[in-house]
Amino acid sequence: MIRKISKSIAVLVMSMVMIIVAVVPAFATSYVENHNYVDCASYYVDGSYYRYLVKVPTGTPLSAVSVKDVYTNYEQTLSYAQSNSGYTSVAYQYTDSTSDCYLVSFYVYPGSPKYLWYQHGIKLYYNYNGNSYMATNTSYNSTTEGTGYCLTR
Repeated sequence: MIRKISKSIAVLVMSMVMIIVAVVPAFATSYVENHNYVDCASYYVDGSYYRYLVKVPTGTPLSAVSVKDVYTNYEQTLSYAQSNSGYTSVAYQYTDSTSDCYLVSFYVYPGSPKYLWYQHGIKLYYNYNGNSYMATNTSYNSTTEGTGYCLTR
């Protein structure tokens, strides 16, 4: 009797795992490389800062754009970076006819991990009004992530 119950439980658990494995990817967000919605227009090293000029369509809320660190996979929205008093900052730069431009700065402070003194990179993600786009330095309309926008000293 106990053996029958444990077999039934094992079958139930296995079937639940198989359902979860089959269903979870169906809900995962799939991104398309599209620089009309999010773009890294320029990037450079400035003393202790890595700086990236990010362009988004005019009127896009900063919470719709995420910046992901290439080396640590740490991700945050631009709105969080703008209010953060830490080592990442976002500053509004200008608006052209179709885009708002923001300067995203990563400060390398004394005592930072060594790799930060030599390299840094980002990938950009846009989620707004049901659209999911990315800027990862790969070919236009690609669904495969690129290597990101990377800087070295």
